Amino acid sequence: MGQQSFTRHTHTPISPESHSYLCGVCMFSFQLLQLIKAFIKARPALNPQRASTEGPAVMEQSRLITLVLAGLCAATLAHNRKHYYISRPLPWDQARSYCRQTHTDLAVVEDGRELGQLVREAGPGATARAWIGLQRGEIDWRWASRAAVSYHNWNHYLFCATMNPQGTWEDTECDRSFPFMCYTDSSQGSRTYTLIEQNKTWAAARDHCRQQHTDLVTISSPRENQAVREAAL
Repeated sequence: MGQQSFTRHTHTPISPESHSYLCGVCMFSFQLLQLIKAFIKARPALNPQRASTEGPAVMEQSRLITLVLAGLCAATLAHNRKHYYISRPLPWDQARSYCRQTHTDLAVVEDGRELGQLVREAGPGATARAWIGLQRGEIDWRWASRAAVSYHNWNHYLFCATMNPQGTWEDTECDRSFPFMCYTDSSQGSRTYTLIEQNKTWAAARDHCRQQHTDLVTISSPRENQAVREAAL
């Protein structure tokens, strides 16, 4: 199949690249969290014998407290959070760990006003992309704090997908050009796939398929995914 591919709208997965990032601090819970962490850290020194038997449980308590306070912070209004722009590039998971260790979490954006706060914090000199706390699971997007997504400001030109030779889908920019796959539905209910070996953007490929066939391929099962992959061989 080489790099022959079909395209469809989807969202961008976590990138292995390193970027700057924006941390958020929940003002009412941050100081409390630091006090609790300091107390848990001091417990072994206060009672070394007991700490040796309670070590795993204490660590689990610390993680649970952190998650609870992060959840409380996620439930607060945007004006209760302060944001910090960290210019040192890190992969997403390391940026999240840094924010959780030194602040509250990677930045959460709940509305346009808070988005403006992040842009101002990054400053006019910030020309590169910066991580925020948004992560895609198997079905939908969630904030690192596990809060549901109630606001978004996507650049929709980035959210298209290709199929690689192994049949796996990969996100890419919609204005890049690739070969593409159209499908045609017959009046008898059958479906055929046609590989178009011309490089087109997602929008141009969609228009071509709708004019000459039925549409760009839609895949709703592993069987259909395999059929599309075989049609491109």
